Amino acid sequence: MADFSIDISEDGPRCVLALTGGVDLAAGDQLIATAVRSATETDASCLVIDFAAVSFIDSAGLGALAEIRDAVNRIGKYVALWNVSGQVRGLLATSTLDQVFPVYRL
Repeated sequence: MADFSIDISEDGPRCVLALTGGVDLAAGDQLIATAVRSATETDASCLVIDFAAVSFIDSAGLGALAEIRDAVNRIGKYVALWNVSGQVRGLLATSTLDQVFPVYRL
């Protein structure tokens, strides 16, 4: 399994979190903390989570995404999922999270 990492960049109104590796229970707390901190400490109105280099996501990772969405929405900003591949897209659809996030393909 690939090590999990997050690369943060700002692009105008967006703060982009580019994820690498697997989004699972071990990565969830780090992802939540980084996402909430990035949304709070930047002027960006949108937090974009980039899945281009994500190898997999499990139910704990999906739970982390839901928690991030709620926290970011409470501060008046929103979250979009970017470069979402087939496996991740399928899990988002199964969990109906694809109905609460803007989701964009590769």
